[in-house]
Amino acid sequence: MEYKIDQVKEILKYCAELVSEQKEQLEKIDSQVGDGDLGISMQKGAAAIAGEADSFEGNDPGALFMKCAMALNKAAPSTMGTLICAGLMQMGKTFSKKETVTEAEAAEIPSLFAQAIMARGKAKEGDRTVLDALLPMAEAVKTAFGSGRALSEAFAAGAEAAKNGMEKTRDMVPKIGRSKWAPENAKGVPDGGAVLCWIVAQGLADRAGR
Repeated sequence: MEYKIDQVKEILKYCAELVSEQKEQLEKIDSQVGDGDLGISMQKGAAAIAGEADSFEGNDPGALFMKCAMALNKAAPSTMGTLICAGLMQMGKTFSKKETVTEAEAAEIPSLFAQAIMARGKAKEGDRTVLDALLPMAEAVKTAFGSGRALSEAFAAGAEAAKNGMEKTRDMVPKIGRSKWAPENAKGVPDGGAVLCWIVAQGLADRAGR
């Protein structure tokens, strides 16, 4: 199976809808450890991505990802917005001038996204960030797909790994970002970025293979 532009658009819009639906949850989590703007920021970013997916003309997924990155950067100029923008830009470069995304290429997307975020944010696994859900997800997807499982099964494994990684952030001490200045507030609370990753991972698992 290969994903063409219309399928890429639908996946982006589906994940954007899921993120928007969880605005209050993200807001609540971020208000406990940060400035509380994660929910509204990601809702605005998701709306911008969905808007680009709706209006995009052409067959190049790379060009669509690049437009989504620019729209997100404008709509959600926050730390998380900047990190996701870096990931989308990497997608733009990876799939530039292609008309399809193969299943093998799709299985690499979480890893590419994680690498872009690490390069931009300078964080690593264990710092209590989005990477603590994204890196386990990336590894699970690659391992499952590489062992011959269907892409839908691989992304389902990725979503489960993202959830487990997100849950582990409850016991992690923040080492980067605003929350590191008040680590006592983070105890028992999952990292907002990791929760966001889990939400998107679920969306990708729902849509993979369709």
